Amino acid sequence: MRWLLFLSSLLALGAPLLAAPISKRQDRPALEPADLEILKTHAKYASAAYCPQAKLERWSCGKDCVGRLNVTSYFSDKSTGIAGYLGYSRVEKKIVISFRGTSNLANWAKNLAFAKDRFIYPTASDKVKVHGGFYDTYMSVEKKVRLELKNILTALKNETGSYKLIFTGHSLGGAVASLSAMDVKRFYLNPKSGKCFKPDLLIIDRSQIYLHTYGQPRTGNKEFSQLVYETFGKNNTHKTLARITHANDPVPRLPPQKFGYLHHPHEVYIRKDGSTVVCEDVVNGKVTEDSSCIIKVLLPVGIKAHSRYWDTSIGTTC
Repeated sequence: MRWLLFLSSLLALGAPLLAAPISKRQDRPALEPADLEILKTHAKYASAAYCPQAKLERWSCGKDCVGRLNVTSYFSDKSTGIAGYLGYSRVEKKIVISFRGTSNLANWAKNLAFAKDRFIYPTASDKVKVHGGFYDTYMSVEKKVRLELKNILTALKNETGSYKLIFTGHSLGGAVASLSAMDVKRFYLNPKSGKCFKPDLLIIDRSQIYLHTYGQPRTGNKEFSQLVYETFGKNNTHKTLARITHANDPVPRLPPQKFGYLHHPHEVYIRKDGSTVVCEDVVNGKVTEDSSCIIKVLLPVGIKAHSRYWDTSIGTTC
């Protein structure tokens, strides 16, 4: 967590420049109990990605290994430091793809590279850009993730009923999860795409593709964030597309907005008092950031807040 200490110090020193204007606390709707339970479960999936491969493959990593998940693949890349896993549950009709957050110097270096690369995507303009380091990290495992997802779909193709597909990740892993979800949402499960899987593998209801991330840094510019919102469908809500933030966590404030970055929706904010609210970050169809949620914090230096989400302490149970 030394990199978090550094980032917290950086933000504290630059607070007058980086902080959003303080506004009167606005009422935001409380997260519904059923939605809260889903996000709590997905937080555990994100936390489990920090566990050793052997424990994940046995799905025996303590409190984070909830439910009956058959982990079929553990992936990693030494050059970028990324890792994660894929698994499925026939009982719960779900497929999980989880990406680990920052855990070594390779990850740390990618986090601090604020330069942006063009994000090439169908119907997207050349103005759509993402964090270059995050994109490189995703591309280092993209093929592995795609092939293993295909293997899972092949194993399940004769199942009755459709499956949910859950993308999750913490910190850097959240940024990578968002890029992976975008690829699958538009390419691999889209019959109109030349890259789409064969029809007999399309057992996932595209309206049931979830992207739930925790402590995610800003991943792209405003055009990218708008693209994420529109790709998930303009009628999407935090139920399928959610970015969970906590109290005064510094990571969601990076890279700074002044570098041309903007979060994608929908922010779900855990306040310091423990209450959880749904933020308002889409106004008249345009993505923004809610000044009554995490960006209102003048000194975002809560290192512990970055790893705590309700009853889950990310990466501590293995």
